Amino acid sequence: MPIREPIKQLGKSTAVYGLGNVLNKVAAVLLIPIYTHYLTLSDVGILALLEMVEILMLTVVPLGMNNALWRNLPSKGKLGKRRMIFTAFVGTLVVNFILLGLIGFNHRFPAPFLGLEDNQSYLLLLVLTNVFFTFGFRFLLSLLQYEGKAGSYIIFSLSQFVGVLLVTVYLVVLRGTELQGVLMAKVIVSAPIFLVASIAIFIKYISWPSPAEYVRLLRFGLPFVLFTLVMPVLSFSDRYFLKSFNIELTDIGIYYIAYKFGMIINMILVMPLQRGWIPMMYKMGIGEKSRQYLRDIMFYFSTVGVFLFMVISFFSEELIGVFAGQEYLVGSPIISVVAFAYLINGFRQFFMAGTVLTDKTIWLTLSSVSGMVINLVLNYFLIRKFGMWGAAWATLISYTLLSGLVYIISQNFVRLDWAWKRVFALFSITAIMFAGVIFLQAEFTDVRQIISLSGLVTFVILLRLTGIIGKKEITGVKSLFQRVRLPSLHRNL
Repeated sequence: MPIREPIKQLGKSTAVYGLGNVLNKVAAVLLIPIYTHYLTLSDVGILALLEMVEILMLTVVPLGMNNALWRNLPSKGKLGKRRMIFTAFVGTLVVNFILLGLIGFNHRFPAPFLGLEDNQSYLLLLVLTNVFFTFGFRFLLSLLQYEGKAGSYIIFSLSQFVGVLLVTVYLVVLRGTELQGVLMAKVIVSAPIFLVASIAIFIKYISWPSPAEYVRLLRFGLPFVLFTLVMPVLSFSDRYFLKSFNIELTDIGIYYIAYKFGMIINMILVMPLQRGWIPMMYKMGIGEKSRQYLRDIMFYFSTVGVFLFMVISFFSEELIGVFAGQEYLVGSPIISVVAFAYLINGFRQFFMAGTVLTDKTIWLTLSSVSGMVINLVLNYFLIRKFGMWGAAWATLISYTLLSGLVYIISQNFVRLDWAWKRVFALFSITAIMFAGVIFLQAEFTDVRQIISLSGLVTFVILLRLTGIIGKKEITGVKSLFQRVRLPSLHRNL
């Protein structure tokens, strides 16, 4: 298969099946003005802590089933696939009901650690309820992706996106329900979607569940829980430490909003690409042509990633000013550190190929545990001394060390040539341009926007003149992030 064809396929897969994640994150950004205008700074801080719990739980509750299904379904016949899918869904649903039920029954215990008063502890129940419903919705999305049902995938994703926006506006802006309304909106939207998803799965895949098969799926999938748990731990554990070291909830709220903007690069590049890339990685294997494809895709990712990093960094104050307001402006310098951390983390999805495709997932577990331990230690010492800045730098250092560790481990199993010379040249020019623009912005504050735009144009020209990007790279990037025509819905429902 020609090298450009898989790139085009990945571009389409990324655009369509990354849509759910993109819409989810876009909704979070679009809701920032509501958070900052209708919630107090303290409530925004509490929301940050509750979101930490939600993201951590949403990472754990799938129990690695998606990865286990992607790996094992191709070898099954029609009846075997039905049984495996239904076993994975029902088994995980039961485990989640028990796990979340136990936490909910004792919800008053963790409430004080999240800054909740006794009369606010019920907010944690809303979070847990939304986590349970969201699992079923995401499980169905994964199946729709596997079956190539792009139309249905888009409809479900759009339904959640529009629903959360409209219900949040109604409850918070029109009804004045404040923080409770933000959390209740998610439950109101996720409940009917969960019901529809469950009915659809039961109708199409109902069969007799196999406990033995579920255990086999767990054995493969559980290591991925720790691997995927890395991002939530590295992204959100800092909020717990900020609270533990008596950082004001108002400051946590400022950090939370700045962090949201830093995550834009994760929202529109890293996660959508991961959504399309990982299933394709399983299908392609690790042959010689696949290695060339892998190397090229990583470089295209690097090129687009550093450009997005500079856009976000150069216009950080403008983003905060427009979406949040002047009282949050103090957090704008943190955006660059967070954005670069997520750019570095994006390389991990490529480096993991050597371990995943040789079924050495236990090493992903070990690297993940190491990364989380490093992050917790860094958070403790850096936040204790430097507060919000310490939290941001702990995230960057942790993602850098973790990505490096995954790279070293994978290279031991499958030695890949990543063409590091041109990647190093790309990042060198990026560093020079970034430092120059930030310096000039500080010196000439009245023309910040002109300096930013000039810096971006100069950056692109330098990449072209130095030959770091040529016609091949431009074609590759266009193929990867081309405008994708949405599939005909009636053919995919």
